[in-house]
Amino acid sequence: MDFSPILSHYPDYTNTESISGQFLDADVQVFVDGQRKGSRPDLTRQYGDVTLRTPIELSDRFLTIVTTDHDGFNGFDHVVLVDPVLKLAILK
Repeated sequence: MDFSPILSHYPDYTNTESISGQFLDADVQVFVDGQRKGSRPDLTRQYGDVTLRTPIELSDRFLTIVTTDHDGFNGFDHVVLVDPVLKLAILK
């Protein structure tokens, strides 16, 4: 795949972690039934696999994971969920 049209907009591009001094990061927020229950700000690929722990009650119905830009730099700061796992346990 030819990325030169995209990279031409970033002449100072030197590596996959920063462009012109901007770090490539995102924020992840977890919502349960519309209420924010957790977040992981400033997430970068250097962290590798990340575990998000969020309490879920038996009466909860909707789990939503939202990713947003962290620093206002609009480029290359996306999140990919590869083989996500949802583990549920009843705590007594």
